[in-house]
Amino acid sequence: MSITIRRYPVSMTELGMYLEWRKNPQGTAYNLPFLFPLPEGTDLDRLKSALQQVFLAHRNILARFQMEVGGSVTRLVLEGDDDEIPVHIQESRCEPDLGKLIQPFSDLDGELYRLHIISGTEKAYLFMDIHHILFDGASTPVFMRDLNRAYAGETLKSEDVTAGDYAGLEQKARNTEAFAAAKAWYDGLLSDVEISSAPIHDKEEGKEANTWLTIPLDIDAKQLSSYTHTLGIKTSTFFSGVYGYLLSRFSGTKETLYASIHSGRTGEIAETIGMFVQTFPVLERFDGKESIAEHLSKFLKASAR
Repeated sequence: MSITIRRYPVSMTELGMYLEWRKNPQGTAYNLPFLFPLPEGTDLDRLKSALQQVFLAHRNILARFQMEVGGSVTRLVLEGDDDEIPVHIQESRCEPDLGKLIQPFSDLDGELYRLHIISGTEKAYLFMDIHHILFDGASTPVFMRDLNRAYAGETLKSEDVTAGDYAGLEQKARNTEAFAAAKAWYDGLLSDVEISSAPIHDKEEGKEANTWLTIPLDIDAKQLSSYTHTLGIKTSTFFSGVYGYLLSRFSGTKETLYASIHSGRTGEIAETIGMFVQTFPVLERFDGKESIAEHLSKFLKASAR
C-alpha cells in the first residue's frame, strides 16, 4: 500500500494546546471521551464501516503532530490507497468501565483517537475517545450527523476546507495589515491595565486562604430572554457582563480583565471537524454610577469591536 503524507501548519489554538499537552502527555485533560449506548438491533459491522467513512471524510481526525528540529510544529495527515481505520469490536459481559477505557494519548507522534464497539450480553456501546486538538464542541453534531448518514447508506462528501487548510489561511492572515491593526488595537486597549481581577484572598493569621462560595440561582429563561431582547444584547453578552461586574465587586476595582472564548468558526468551516475555539481578553470598566442595563449596553458596543 502506498502512503502519502500531507503536511499542514497548525493554528495558534492548536499550537497552544499541543505545547500544554507536551508538558504532561500522561494526563487525560485533553481527552474527549464519548460512550454511546447503541439501539437494539444495531448492525455492528455496518457501524464499523460507517465509522470508517466518517473518518475518511473528515481526515483531520487522522492527523498527527510533529515538533520539528527548529521548534515549529507540523500537522501530518496520512493518506493511503487502502485506508483502514482501526475500530476494535470486543465482547464483554460487564458494563463498560470508563476508568479503564480512558487512557492518556501519551505517544506525542501517534494516533490521537480510539474507537471501540463493545458488545455486551444485554447492550452494545460505541466508545470514542478523541484528543481535543482534533475535535471541539461544534464538531460533535457534524460527526454524529455524518455517522447516521453513513450508517443509512449515504455517501459522505469530503470537507471543502480542512482544519489544516484553515490553519494555513490563518498563517497568511497573520501577515496582513488587518491583523496588525487588530493587534495594535488590543495593545492600546490593554497597555495601561495593571490590575488583577482575581477576587482578593481572605487572610488568616498572615496566610492567604482561598474561600469558595457557591450561590445557586434560579433564572426564568423566558424572562431572561425578554430582558436581553429589550436591551438588544445576546444572552452570552448578559452573562459575560454580569460576570465582569461581579469580579469588580469582589476584587474592589473599577476594571476587570478576564479571558472569554468564541467558537472561532466561519461559514466555510461550519461542516469541518477540528479544534477552532479561540480565547480573547475582555476588559470591562465601571464608573460606579451606571445601572446594570446601561453597563450591559456599553459592554455590547465595546464587544462589537
